[in-house]
Amino acid sequence: MTSFRLPNICLFKILNLILDIEYLPLKYKLSLCSISKSVFQYISKSQFTTLNLLKYQNIQCTEVIRHLSSPQCAIQYIYDLKLNIDTYSSTVKEHIRAIDKLKNYKLNSLYIIQKNYNFTLNLSDLSPLVNLKELTINVTDLISCPFVYFDPMYIPKITKLNLFFLRVSVNSQLIPNIIQLLKQVEQSIEDLYLFPGIRNNQLYQFLKSYAVGRLVKLRMNSYVPLDLLLNQKETLQDLDLGFVYQSSFTIQSSILEFIDQNQTLHTVSVSIGDSKAFNAMVRVINSKKNILHLSIRYQGNGHSTISSQDGAGYLVNGKEEFEFTHLHSLALTSDYHVIESFLISLSRQTLSTQSTLKHIDLKHLNFINCFVLPTYSLNYFLARNGTITKLEYGFNTSYLTESESEIISHFIANSKVLQEIIFNIYQFQNKLRPNKLSPKQTKLFSKLHESPTLQYIEIKLYSQTSKPLNKIKHLPKHPFILVKKTDKSLCFDRYGVDYDHKPSTIPTSTNNIFKNIKNKILKC
Repeated sequence: MTSFRLPNICLFKILNLILDIEYLPLKYKLSLCSISKSVFQYISKSQFTTLNLLKYQNIQCTEVIRHLSSPQCAIQYIYDLKLNIDTYSSTVKEHIRAIDKLKNYKLNSLYIIQKNYNFTLNLSDLSPLVNLKELTINVTDLISCPFVYFDPMYIPKITKLNLFFLRVSVNSQLIPNIIQLLKQVEQSIEDLYLFPGIRNNQLYQFLKSYAVGRLVKLRMNSYVPLDLLLNQKETLQDLDLGFVYQSSFTIQSSILEFIDQNQTLHTVSVSIGDSKAFNAMVRVINSKKNILHLSIRYQGNGHSTISSQDGAGYLVNGKEEFEFTHLHSLALTSDYHVIESFLISLSRQTLSTQSTLKHIDLKHLNFINCFVLPTYSLNYFLARNGTITKLEYGFNTSYLTESESEIISHFIANSKVLQEIIFNIYQFQNKLRPNKLSPKQTKLFSKLHESPTLQYIEIKLYSQTSKPLNKIKHLPKHPFILVKKTDKSLCFDRYGVDYDHKPSTIPTSTNNIFKNIKNKILKC
């Protein structure tokens, strides 16, 4: 019998197709390392490059480090490291030094949660992190000033800096350290995240002239210096000002003017507290063809009106309606009236094949009381949807009757273009309103298998019980196959793998995966 030797370049291409399948078990992917030494090295360098120690205790951490030291371990090249500094300083330093020896000085991303108030992680104690590009520091309850800093002789070219401070006072001693770190990375920074934006005058003044013409992405709260935005006018592509201290916050007109004048932005996230600012935002977004993705948190009240000026929107039957003319995706968090009006308006827009909107994500401001999210207008939209291929929507199944949930499932299944749906299921009880139905009896997913277009279903569960997954009886049926399961989510895929075309026969999940891979290879 003639033997056939597959060239490595073809073998690695096949491996990439297999490893890229998100839903394959990790153990199976690891088992591929036993094919040959070259495959072991290839997978080690390209796939298993993240080490997450956020949830490990001291003893477990030691065992992990010991295992990583073994030449048989597939995790030999650590590019992304996540640490939880919540133990004795000497132990943490030993772990970091051990990991430092394994990573071959190629660490690209470092994520640190710091809870130990008596320990400061000095990165200069490690080998120079010359390849570090991304640094995330999460200080959860820090009052004094221990902090992370770099050796001035070896400052890496950080392009992404995330600083999360849950409790930092305006006059905190930590502010000078934050400014010092910002100075160290100023020449290379492209993506900056400050949460929350600290209302400190020293930091505010410093940011006014920070990283001129360098930032591509900026995430802060509303307390952002206008000069910082103006200095990024030619480079900024993603602006996130979605976090606010108060629900009644109204976006500054100067920020709207910046968005209106900017020609590079394609993604915007904002929070708005009144209808006047909301009207202005809709008009600005509709006038900017470069903005394709919008996330908006709007504290609507059901009584405000949308002006018809410049075609931004109109008032119908005492309820505000509005439309976006060229967005590709929209995430809207608001109250019943705003979401209802948007769905009715969207029903008209999507009847036209010229609509550009493909993805919508709708959430209620108060998820516990999200039973007030409109169901009639959702069904009305689903029956007329001609363009939306991905929908994310929130339900409190405790307040949907069996028939109501089944009707919604029917409309979803009969949508002609919907390919992906994400359910945010909230199983919280409200004392002011009794349950209509036990959450486990919901039929929200009972008709989805009848859909000719749906390819992917995800169910995200938020519940007061510890194991809500075990309580849901009517889950999606064949041809949908459960491909991923966690304590809080379920993922179903048509036939187990995304298909461009429905196969003529229904294969098993394993055969299906490899048939799909073979078809892709033959197309190469």
